[in-house]
Amino acid sequence: MKEKCAYILSAKVKSVKENVAALEMEMKKLKAMVAVVEVDLEMARNELVKVEEGFLVIDSCAIIAEVCVENDDHQHLPNDNHIMPLITRNSNNK
Repeated sequence: MKEKCAYILSAKVKSVKENVAALEMEMKKLKAMVAVVEVDLEMARNELVKVEEGFLVIDSCAIIAEVCVENDDHQHLPNDNHIMPLITRNSNNK
């Protein structure tokens, strides 16, 4: 009876060890993926800073409503083809 219990415990220990090893391998793989994503994110942030540099973006919804009411006497939706977000050059730079 003791041998049977020892065998069952041994099998359980082996199973748990294999599970831990598999999880450790998965953790290493995921950490490597996170490192790659962090690099990609930093590159994207740097690109965004370069693109935004020198530009001032104004909220297009308020401007669209104001322009449409004054010029057309009817309201346009923000996704109308002929309405574009307003981006102006920041005069404080260069």
